Amino acid sequence: MASTGKPRRSFRWSVVVVPLGVLAVVAVAALLVIRPFGRTNGGSDYLTEAVALGDLEKSISSSGKLEAGLTTAVNPKVPGEVSSVSVRMGERVKRGDPLFTISKDDLSAAYNMANQKLKAAKAQVNAAKSSLKVAQATVVQSVDEVLASGSGGTNNTSGSGGVGDTD
Repeated sequence: MASTGKPRRSFRWSVVVVPLGVLAVVAVAALLVIRPFGRTNGGSDYLTEAVALGDLEKSISSSGKLEAGLTTAVNPKVPGEVSSVSVRMGERVKRGDPLFTISKDDLSAAYNMANQKLKAAKAQVNAAKSSLKVAQATVVQSVDEVLASGSGGTNNTSGSGGVGDTD
């Protein structure tokens, strides 16, 4: 075989050009799949408009669950049913602002119950005082009887003559 002296460049050139051609065809196909012909806004169904100052004419409605960013526990001094609310949803309040009113029926019932308990306790105190007076009178009478019987002919050897003294 005779050597022509020409290097085999066509083989090396095809190794580089064929993959680049395949890559270009894949890129064009991918672009056509992602952005089909005839669409100018990328396939989205929305409209845009320039910014302008004015009234809001459209609203967006949605459903879901809203949660407050900050919540505070309210602990009234007395229990009861809330009869009225003094603030509206979203209204700002400060410490000490009245938020609601508790039914006076519950408060009146609690007050009356406490008053009845107070009266019963006062009656028990008065009964205990009466019992104490009776017991004191009984002790005084017993002491008088002991002293009277001791001075009427019985010698007391302890010398003190007091009640409750022992040798």
